[in-house]
Amino acid sequence: MFLYKITQEEDLGKYGIEKESVMLCHDEKYDQYEFEELLRGIRGYLRKHERYVEIEYIVRELIPYGFKKIGFTAEDEFVLENYWV
Repeated sequence: MFLYKITQEEDLGKYGIEKESVMLCHDEKYDQYEFEELLRGIRGYLRKHERYVEIEYIVRELIPYGFKKIGFTAEDEFVLENYWV
C-alpha cells in the first residue's frame, strides 16, 4: 500500500491561510510526476463543471482510479473512513 497526500490552500486575506489535507492510499505506486499529472487532469475536468473545486471533489474523482481515503481525527488517531485496506 502506498500513501499519497493532497493539500489545498486558500488565502483568506487578513484571516490567514487555510490549509486542508487529505491522505489517500493505493495498491500501486505512482511517481510524483504521474500523480501530479492525474491531479492536474482531474482539476481541469472539475473546473469546467464547478465554480470552485473543493478537495473532496478531487477525492471523489480519484476513487474510481483505485484510491481510498484515509482520515485522521483531531487527536491524530488513525481512522479509516468508509474503506478497509
